[in-house]
Amino acid sequence: MTNIICLLINILILRRLFRVFRGFNLTLERNYKDKHADGLRSVKSASGVTRSIQSLLDSEGHIIAEKLIAEWFPQKKFDLFISHSHRDIDKVTNFCGYLKNKFDLDCFVDSYVWEYCDDLLRKIDDKYCLNKGEKTYNYKKRNNTTAHVHSILSVALAKMMDQCECVFFINTPHSVAPQNISNSYSNESKTFSPWIYFEISMLDMIQIRNPYPRENLVFESRQDSVKAGMVFDSATIKYAIDFNKMTSLNDQNISTWYQQKDNPENSCKNSLDILYDLFPKKEEEFKILK
Repeated sequence: MTNIICLLINILILRRLFRVFRGFNLTLERNYKDKHADGLRSVKSASGVTRSIQSLLDSEGHIIAEKLIAEWFPQKKFDLFISHSHRDIDKVTNFCGYLKNKFDLDCFVDSYVWEYCDDLLRKIDDKYCLNKGEKTYNYKKRNNTTAHVHSILSVALAKMMDQCECVFFINTPHSVAPQNISNSYSNESKTFSPWIYFEISMLDMIQIRNPYPRENLVFESRQDSVKAGMVFDSATIKYAIDFNKMTSLNDQNISTWYQQKDNPENSCKNSLDILYDLFPKKEEEFKILK
């Protein structure tokens, strides 16, 4: 419960950091399997996180947060932020390969860039939270380390979203919980993932940054226990998520986008500009920051 409270507080604190331009809610039936190799090359090119925490310690054995952030959560430039369930990682990888191959767009997929948040937590807990002479962890110490790492992760997510121009949410049964009408108290979509809730909630509170003029017109780590719904043995929490500020896309829309990209008349046009022209903002979508 401490982790959830911490996450909600971070949403309020970080709301002013976000300035992406557009958000899209994607429902994809196509698997894009033929682009898996391209996807792996694209999304793994930015990985290379150190697997040791020794370099993160000062002379007294304290973890230095700035070093941890720099080594485990490096800030790099991407065009698209992909919000997803880790259980859809193959589909996401394939689609990222397609976006790179057809549109020359670089996607941020945290599972590859940051490795797994659970790995980091386990390394820290093994060093600091084990009960003396036992193979069990101290409950209070574990809560403390988890709160620290998840706070760092939420800030890092905020900064990465701020650096990306566009957010693509991959809408699947893994990322959005099936709606049970008899038990539902609202018509809003739901997710069991606090991280998906965090990312989509940001789109409801962000300041919008206009990407124009462009300099060059030629153109969630988190395992299932973290990204796809953190494991809470004592409580399963369902979060309401609002897609009203996102434009919905499907496979046909993606195909239309590529057809327009392949049009010689658009040869000097940025791929994302073509997408924006094809699917203009709705009135209820967020406004551009002046």
